[in-house]
Amino acid sequence: MSPGSHSPHSERSKQAGPIPPLGEDTYSEVVGPEIADHVTPLFEWICQRALPRLLDRQFTDVGRWWFKEQELDVPGLSREDSWLARASSRPIP
Repeated sequence: MSPGSHSPHSERSKQAGPIPPLGEDTYSEVVGPEIADHVTPLFEWICQRALPRLLDRQFTDVGRWWFKEQELDVPGLSREDSWLARASSRPIP
């Protein structure tokens, strides 16, 4: 790091004070409830990029689709057919 530059860690500690010690319940209380918000978009993006390779098809479009409260994570359209997939890192009931 060059002189005069700031690390993100020093900026955070100036803004919020020192980081408290982490206990045994840190994951379940702090990380667990928030992790899906951070990981899900990346996981869905990876699934969208993998779809053409997994199905060996030439897709005209792969992306996301919403209608009111309904969401499809990985819809894929090809000239022959359409594919719908749900990207989930959790079991689907």
